[in-house]
Amino acid sequence: MLKGTKFSKIVNKNRIFNIFFFEKNHSLNNTILVSGTGRSGTTWLAELLTQIFKYRIIFEPFNPRKVKICKNLLNKQYIPPDSINSTYSQLFNKILKGEIRSLWVDQDNKYFRPQGRIIKTIRASFFLKWLKNNFPKIPIIYILRHPCAVVESRTRLNWATTDIDIILKQENLMKDHLSSLNHIISQAKTQIERNACIWAAENLVALNTMEHNDWCITTYENLYLNPEMELKKIFRELKFDIDFNQNLIKNTLSFTVKKDSTLLKKTNPIKAWRDILSTDEINQILEIVEKFSLDNIYSEDIMPKKFL
Repeated sequence: MLKGTKFSKIVNKNRIFNIFFFEKNHSLNNTILVSGTGRSGTTWLAELLTQIFKYRIIFEPFNPRKVKICKNLLNKQYIPPDSINSTYSQLFNKILKGEIRSLWVDQDNKYFRPQGRIIKTIRASFFLKWLKNNFPKIPIIYILRHPCAVVESRTRLNWATTDIDIILKQENLMKDHLSSLNHIISQAKTQIERNACIWAAENLVALNTMEHNDWCITTYENLYLNPEMELKKIFRELKFDIDFNQNLIKNTLSFTVKKDSTLLKKTNPIKAWRDILSTDEINQILEIVEKFSLDNIYSEDIMPKKFL
C-alpha cells in the first residue's frame, strides 16, 4: 500500500467501510432522514440511530462543494413545497435511495452490508416540505438545539456566515417566508448576529412549512439528558417497532466532536454557552430569536419550552 494516499489514511484509521461496503437494498422504505441546523446535533443523532439500525450514514449529500451531482444546488437551497421539478425529483431520488458513493458521503459508514441508510443533513431546512410532499414514505427526524449553544459553537469554530447572502438572494424564499424579516437579516453584521439569523431563518421555515404528522421533532437538550426516553418517543411517533441496547446510547459520541468540545471536556453541553458567551452576546442572540417569533421555543432558559 502506498503511504500518503487517501486510501492509506482511511485504512490506517480503520475506516475501510468508507470504500468497501455492499448495499443491495435501495428501497425508499429503508431510508431515514435526520435534519437540523449546523451544530444542532445531527451527526450525533445519526450515529445513535445507526448503532441501533446498523444502517449506512450518508453524510451531507446536499453539499454542492463536495457532491458532484449537487453542484447546481445552493448551500442552503430553497424549494417551494408545491414546486414541480423533475430535475430535483431525479436528483433527490438517487440520493435518498443511496445510489451515490464517495469518500465524502461515506466518511461515517461503519457497516459492510448495511440494510438501509440514514441521510444526515444540515442543508435541508428550506426544502423539507417539498421533500416530504415528493417522498412521503421517508420518515424525517428534525433536531433543534438552543440558539445560544449553536451560535457559540459555530462562532468558536469560525464557521463562515455566507449563508446569510445565500438566503437574501433567493427571492422566492424571502417572498414566501422572510420578507418581513429582511431588514433584520440584511443588517446582521457581526458573526454572532449572522449566525443567530441563520439559525432562526432555517428553523422558522422548517417549522412553518412542515405539518405535525410530517416529521418527528426532538431536541438536543432532551436527547442529551434522557436519550433512552427520547429515542423511544421518536420510535413511537415514527411507528418503528424496534428495541435497542441502552449501553450503546450512553457511550456513543458524534464523529464530529472536536477536541475542545464540551462533551469531551466532560462539562455540560446544555449550559456551557452561558459561561462562554457574554451577557451582551446572549441578549443579541435572544433578541433575534424573539424577532423571528421563535421565543416560544427557546429563551434565556437552557431547556426548550414545552411546545413539542
